[in-house]
Amino acid sequence: MLTFKTVYPLTPAKTAQIAGAKAAGFTLIELMIAVAIVAILAGIALPSYQNYVKRSIIRTMQADMVALSLALENRYQRTLSYPTHDNIDEKTGTLTISTAYSSWKPATKLSDYEFKLKSGAAAFKNAANVDVKGYVITATPPTGSRIDTNCVLVLRSDNTKTLGKADAPCPHSPGIDWL
Repeated sequence: MLTFKTVYPLTPAKTAQIAGAKAAGFTLIELMIAVAIVAILAGIALPSYQNYVKRSIIRTMQADMVALSLALENRYQRTLSYPTHDNIDEKTGTLTISTAYSSWKPATKLSDYEFKLKSGAAAFKNAANVDVKGYVITATPPTGSRIDTNCVLVLRSDNTKTLGKADAPCPHSPGIDWL
């Protein structure tokens, strides 16, 4: 009589046992440890990267303001007077800064900062409380921006540069000054 024997294929684990070796692969606990290590590293790296991005936006903003001050100084050298502007900005009004000074093109996105320019005979007061002929360029982060609202940048024609408000410094730039 003819009998048939059922033959089952060998599984990888059975093959490894037959060969005398241990089964290869990762256990669940090893995978969980690897995922936990990656999550910890990401938790450390992400805030550092976000702060790096914010500081780079501030640096770009500073460079834009210096470029605008150079355009104003160029105009002063040609005409021997600063133009008279009373708080023109880049978002509202019929005259914007970039149309008044076509040589100035900001590298910063306008959603990151709002520019304001005041220039003329009494642009600001000096330390002796005397009106000074010149200009004041102010850059303020808009509400809801990724930059803290205390990170206000001010550049004056007498080369006075400030970063942050008088009562609250910019939290993104501890120890960072102007360019």
